[in-house]
Amino acid sequence: SGLLNRGLAYLGLLLAAAPLLAPIVLSLSRLLAGYPLRFDVLMAAELFPIHLLGVALLLVSAARSRRPWQPLAATLTITLGTLLALQATGGVPGLASGMPSTKGWPDLVALLLIVGSLGAMATSVVLGFRLTEALQRGPSST
Repeated sequence: SGLLNRGLAYLGLLLAAAPLLAPIVLSLSRLLAGYPLRFDVLMAAELFPIHLLGVALLLVSAARSRRPWQPLAATLTITLGTLLALQATGGVPGLASGMPSTKGWPDLVALLLIVGSLGAMATSVVLGFRLTEALQRGPSST
C-alpha cells in the first residue's frame, strides 16, 4: 500500500511537471542547436491533459495515504478555471502566431490568465513534491 502510494505520487509528479518542463527543454535544445531562442508560453496549456492526469494521480495518492488533498484540488481548479477563461476570451491570436498584437487590455487579460495558469500548475508541482517527500518519510510524519 505504501509502495503503491509512493509510485502513484512519483508518476503523478512527473506527469504534472512535464507540461512546465517541456517548453524549457525544447527552447534550450533549440538554442543549443544554433537557432534563436523562442519560448512557447502556450505549450503548457496545450499539454494540460498530461498535467491533469498527473494531478489526478497525486490526488489519489494523497487520499489513499490520508494526506491533505484539498490544496491539490484547489490548484487544479484554478488551473482549469484560468485555461477556460483564456478560451472564453477568444485566445490570443498574436501570441499564438508570433504576430504583434495591438488589442491592448484584452492582451493584458490574456497574459494574466496565462501567468495565473502557469502559477497554479507550478504550485501543483510543488505540492506534489512535498507529498512525495512526506510519503518517503513514512506514516509517522503528517
